[in-house]
Amino acid sequence: MPSGDDEAKWSFDEQADYARSGASRTELTAAGTVVAIWVGISFHTSGLGYAIRTLAFHLLPLACIWKPEILGKAGLRFDPFVKMDQATPERVVRLAGWAWLFLPLLVMVTAKLIRWSAW
Repeated sequence: MPSGDDEAKWSFDEQADYARSGASRTELTAAGTVVAIWVGISFHTSGLGYAIRTLAFHLLPLACIWKPEILGKAGLRFDPFVKMDQATPERVVRLAGWAWLFLPLLVMVTAKLIRWSAW
């Protein structure tokens, strides 16, 4: 820890390697809120069992949004003969997480459209 005059200027948020920007914290909070809403809707409509399943379904997309650098390094290999030497870009991992997070909304809208078109 710094001493003297530097102590007044020093803070954990500015000095730490793990510090995130305000936009990043907002994105993390928004993702957690979306998952909490999905779990709440599932609990209200179907009970505790489905709420736990909903939470389990949304853990991977939440991890994609919260820790894209770790999941990007894991990489997905579709061809066992191709060498993976680069990580997937963090933006791509984060975007895939958001798409998966809103997948139930897409399913619900599609089901409503199919029901309305059946008239």
